[in-house]
Amino acid sequence: MDSNNIGTYVNRGIAESNLGLFIESINDFSKALIINLNDENATFQLGISETKLKWYPEAIFDFSLIIKSHSKRKSISDYLLQQAYFNRGIVQFQMQCYEDAIDDINQAVNSGV
Repeated sequence: MDSNNIGTYVNRGIAESNLGLFIESINDFSKALIINLNDENATFQLGISETKLKWYPEAIFDFSLIIKSHSKRKSISDYLLQQAYFNRGIVQFQMQCYEDAIDDINQAVNSGV
């Protein structure tokens, strides 16, 4: 495996996540982020795996990074932004932060994607 290829780590992490190997997937997404800290796909997938492990504060942090990245650089797709809001809303709901959850879900719906 090419240890400098972000896509390799992200794709393997997604496969591991699909197999329920969330710790392993987190390790691979983290390796991808060592190569490029600004990779939104790796950050998003990291948040998904953290959510599966019920590491809710970590997941909120990662989804928030994507949202903040979009507001600063407009570099991510609208779809990824919508998914970041939606997934952060789901995590907020799991943490019983219902008003924040509603706000995030509304943002996802209103993003028009």
